[in-house]
Amino acid sequence: YFEQFHDLAAKWPKFKFYPILSRPSAEWKGLQGRVTEHIARLQFDPSRTEFYICGSGEMITDVRKLLLARGILDGQIHFEKFFA
Repeated sequence: YFEQFHDLAAKWPKFKFYPILSRPSAEWKGLQGRVTEHIARLQFDPSRTEFYICGSGEMITDVRKLLLARGILDGQIHFEKFFA
C-alpha cells in the first residue's frame, strides 16, 4: 500500500506517512533503522494526533510505550501486527 499512502499524504496535508524499514534493500532511500529511534524525534500535538502502526508485536509494544509516555492516549494508537 506504499503508493496509496503517498497519495493520501499528497491529498491531505495533515496526514503524514513515515515508512521506516529496519532491513532495507540497497535501493531504499527512505528512513531506516528502528522505528523507536525515529518516533523519539517526531514533533506532534498529542491532542490532535493518531498513530497507525504496522509491524512485529515487539516493535508495536516498544512504539506504544514511547507514545504513551509522550501523552498519546491508548485510543489514539492503532496497529496491525504481522508475523515474519
